[in-house]
Amino acid sequence: MKNKEGLTIRFLSIIGIFSLYYLVPELQKFCKDVLEILRSANIEEMKNFLISYGIWMPIMSILIMIFQSLFPFIPGMIITLANSWLFGWQLGALYSWIGALLGAIIDFLLSRFYGKVIIERIVPEHYLTIFNNYIRENGLFGVLAARIIPIVPFKVVSYSCGLSKMQIFYFIIVTGIGQIPGILIYSIIGENVFCSPQFSIFVTLLLIVCGLILYFQRKRITEFSFCRWLKSFSIIK
Repeated sequence: MKNKEGLTIRFLSIIGIFSLYYLVPELQKFCKDVLEILRSANIEEMKNFLISYGIWMPIMSILIMIFQSLFPFIPGMIITLANSWLFGWQLGALYSWIGALLGAIIDFLLSRFYGKVIIERIVPEHYLTIFNNYIRENGLFGVLAARIIPIVPFKVVSYSCGLSKMQIFYFIIVTGIGQIPGILIYSIIGENVFCSPQFSIFVTLLLIVCGLILYFQRKRITEFSFCRWLKSFSIIK
């Protein structure tokens, strides 16, 4: 009985979402405009789009980051760069982090609520399988590492965690921490790239060097007590 009720709720919620989209022209236009800008990866267009909302810019920035999270292979970097250009790297990073975290939580909940049947229509099964095997061996440390270093697309991380036994509390903590380094780096680049190309080149090279160090020292890193504690969590069915 509960399974039938659950299926009914899922079915009705999908109908409700599509009905809302088709019955509200403004929502359709917003979604189409944002998708077009995201696909073009035009930072200046994104900046101008946000400016058009005036004092609501921060809220719209967060909403766009959440919206972007629903599409597995459209990166959110353009939003982060535009945010830092508009608000400065500090506030830009904060707005980007809030939007990215809320988007990841929504992905997690969608995956848990609708299940594997729906998620596999969004993300190819082999991506989910690869990541499931990875964090089966590495626990929460695997999730944290995947957030810091883009081993697989971030949406795949959220969807896979939603399909697992992972508690949402741990997901939020690990995701929130793991998103900080990348967002900070892109925010600093975004604020300075148009003023100082040399600075952006320096930061990019620094990021590459740090990434190489982390890769070649990954075995030593996993020996730290905190990393061993994270790896001790078995979170995949």
